[in-house]
Amino acid sequence: MHILTITSQYNTWDSDYMKGINLNDRLISSHDPLDTIGIIYVHRFSLYEVGKYFDQRSRKSNFSINDQGINQLITYTLNIFPKLFLLSYFQILVKSIYSYRQYVKKYGDPDVIQAHQTLYAGLCAVIIGKLYGKKVIIFEGCSYFIRAKVSRIKRYIISKVVNNANCLIFVSKYLQDIYHEKLNIESTNYSLVIPLAIPHDIIHYSKDKDHSGNNFIFCMVSRLTREKGVDILVDSFIEAFGSNSNVELVIIGNGPHHFVSKLIHRIKNLSVNIEIINGASRGDVLDQMSSANIFVLPSLKYETFGKVIVEAHYFGMPVITTNVGGQCEIIDPSNGVLISPNSSDLTHSLKFMYGNYNTYDMDFIKKKSMNKYSPSTILLLWKCVYNTILPKINTQ
Repeated sequence: MHILTITSQYNTWDSDYMKGINLNDRLISSHDPLDTIGIIYVHRFSLYEVGKYFDQRSRKSNFSINDQGINQLITYTLNIFPKLFLLSYFQILVKSIYSYRQYVKKYGDPDVIQAHQTLYAGLCAVIIGKLYGKKVIIFEGCSYFIRAKVSRIKRYIISKVVNNANCLIFVSKYLQDIYHEKLNIESTNYSLVIPLAIPHDIIHYSKDKDHSGNNFIFCMVSRLTREKGVDILVDSFIEAFGSNSNVELVIIGNGPHHFVSKLIHRIKNLSVNIEIINGASRGDVLDQMSSANIFVLPSLKYETFGKVIVEAHYFGMPVITTNVGGQCEIIDPSNGVLISPNSSDLTHSLKFMYGNYNTYDMDFIKKKSMNKYSPSTILLLWKCVYNTILPKINTQ
């Protein structure tokens, strides 16, 4: 089967980090190795990035590459209508149709089109689907519908996109409920929840979990911003353990330079056992998670799913996280604790988990995570979708 994904966000040549869900991980983990997988992405440079835009065009205006077995076609354009979003949508649509034709010439005709997010990608996917007679699946895992006020015209566009797609898939029940409640949209088509799978690189990670060091380690892996609760975690850790040299906090991630620099400078001036690792490689992240005891994700506002929690559970770590999103569907008393997004609850939970760590069964946490979020489990859910909307195509 040949599956083509049109996405609104993707990691490109100048990306320092991946915004939103890692699309490559999702595609690789949720499709059969025999499937042909492709991606179309229109990368828009702002008017402030006109130099980067022409520099990229001088190399090649659009190009296709093959990464991890995924066919990719990335087209570059200049966003000349930043405040006129209908014209901006039209610009992306024209580029996407052009990219689709180029993709088909190089890689062949897809059996189904997926849209990674409703806005932009979803609109392009359903129009291309109508033009070329393709079934369309929309996968939604974006926090936009939680954090932003959706205008009436965007609400109208979303309703048209949803009702012209063949299937609408959400990364969590939480996001599905918010989506329908906030947008007041009732899809006339197939709608269900399929979570993200544990990435293959974690499953194939070869090092055994190592607690041979003297320190008890709390670990956080996240985008380093105020909304993720990083500074509150630092304050709570200091309040809970002070200068206790036997307890360590390791925070890993990328974020705005001014915020991260200020945080690092502040920690250097304190006598506390906290380490900030900014810009770590994927291998370094896995090494740190493998050696940690407790994982912490103290988000203050929302998490559509919390993929990093599933990853932490694969390493057998119990998790402390806030009750502000899809992570509530992952956490139960056997694998962690849910708290309110405030410093007093976080301080108490850090102390509680430190004192009760031995009551958690690491092997059970890992096994439970694999049973629910392994690539083979998630693949079965996706095959059910394909068998439903594409009954004549063999997806076995």
